[in-house]
Amino acid sequence: MKDLSAERVGTEVRLRWTTPEKTTDKLFIKDPVKNPMTAEICRIVSPTAASSAASVVAASSGTPAPGVAGGPACVPVTPAGRLRVKPGASEWADALPATLTVDPAGLLAYRVQIFNAKGHSAGLSAETFAASGAVPPAVEELHATSSREGAMLEWKRIDSTASVVLDRHLVGADGADVQPPAKDSKKTSKPDEGKSSKKRKAAKTSKAPQTATAPALSTTASTTQTSMTQAASGAPAASGSKTLQLAPPAPVEVRLRTPREAADAGGTIDHTAQKGVTYHYSARRVREISVDGHKLELRSVASAPVTLAVRDIFPPGVPTDLEAVPGGATASDRSIDLSWTPDTDLDVVGYIVYRQDVDSAGAATGTATRLNASPVADPAYRDQTALTGHRYAYRVSAIDAAGNESAPSAEAQEMLREQ
Repeated sequence: MKDLSAERVGTEVRLRWTTPEKTTDKLFIKDPVKNPMTAEICRIVSPTAASSAASVVAASSGTPAPGVAGGPACVPVTPAGRLRVKPGASEWADALPATLTVDPAGLLAYRVQIFNAKGHSAGLSAETFAASGAVPPAVEELHATSSREGAMLEWKRIDSTASVVLDRHLVGADGADVQPPAKDSKKTSKPDEGKSSKKRKAAKTSKAPQTATAPALSTTASTTQTSMTQAASGAPAASGSKTLQLAPPAPVEVRLRTPREAADAGGTIDHTAQKGVTYHYSARRVREISVDGHKLELRSVASAPVTLAVRDIFPPGVPTDLEAVPGGATASDRSIDLSWTPDTDLDVVGYIVYRQDVDSAGAATGTATRLNASPVADPAYRDQTALTGHRYAYRVSAIDAAGNESAPSAEAQEMLREQ
């Protein structure tokens, strides 16, 4: 077993590994239900460099876990000494004693040893490490709202320098989290009993069918983080706020981390949240430490999840710099030509032009008339319905893909004069 990992969450250390499906002779384990395997998990508190090196020797020789000369013992922590396991993904949580959940922080090492039904084992696994010590306080009062920039996430601000990590899960039509697809794998058909290992290697292999759902993704913070800008609680992110340099967004589950700050900002914005999509968010604080050369994290328990259906209800910006000038070279081609500065919002699909009559005092009067039935894509428009001698006031609004219309621009007045 080579994939043992440990994660400190609250007062527990959560261990994960893959229980082998084959013996050391590369043969499939016969009927693991009738011939159950067991796992013994042991913990070393603050191992020294000498004990760690000696432990490697003990593991390679198959020596049980009682202890290593020159260092602390690897003490079994599983109930009754052994934990019943099956081939494949396995996990177990070590509930730490109170003495290991307070500072000063220290180093914990774990090893797992798998036994077959006859009590035989290939020896201890390699060490994996976690931290003892105090975890940061849990995130409280998490709530999420839609904003123009994305999903606004806010929580109760406290006196803490710990980073806040948010887990985002895509929600399906049934209201449940969408699960990442299983990884593609090649499964070797189980040989008949008594088949030699050479014959087994020559046996045909069958490929597992590929899933048609979203692509698989890693859930480690280093590979699934997405852009977030730190924001003050209750207010949108300032223009000079810090932006994370992160990987592209993942469609099913994403882990987002706020930058380390001198104080808890109480909120952040998920800029990668897609409009029209529903997400579950949960948050936890993470304390980062270094012990004996190991960079480790102490995580609080996750907050209660919150659900956000991201909706685009925010109109685009108002068009600016509207100008109106007479146009057309001939009497039959006369017009009032409009131009303006284009809107910078990415989801703007076009512009709507409005016109009003202007009275003798120079004020727009009457109801504004929409001139174009469909939005114009470019920041320009020719009004070829203008009458000679009439002064008009024009305004322009922007409209986005969701149908949200901005407020009208400042007006621009013009008239066609007699030729």
